[in-house]
Amino acid sequence: MSQTVTCKRTWTLTSTGVGEGYQTHGLGRKHTWYIETIGSSRSTCNFEIQTARSTEGSTIARYVSLTYPYSTSPSTFALTSATLQVIQFEGPFLAVRPYVTAMGATGVSGSTGVHVVVTLIGN
Repeated sequence: MSQTVTCKRTWTLTSTGVGEGYQTHGLGRKHTWYIETIGSSRSTCNFEIQTARSTEGSTIARYVSLTYPYSTSPSTFALTSATLQVIQFEGPFLAVRPYVTAMGATGVSGSTGVHVVVTLIGN
């Protein structure tokens, strides 16, 4: 049985904060996130995956961080530079976005920092 890709989006984040919200319209049942850090080998990144009902306006778009089943706190993921992490969440979700909670060097002089490339594929 073949499956169809219902949503696909890539974000490139160069600082802490949130990526632009992406409206999936609840079409995908399974969402796979590829998160890759690129930059200095001594840089780190912490991030969360968030969801909301809509991406439109601050009165509607109230994002919350996703948690793994049986967890009571948001799932925060940590990466070092030049690493890839694959994360899967089951939906459906209406709107999603990545949220980088911390980014930067580990204190080594001359570090060039890091940026994060996040790709979402839903089916």
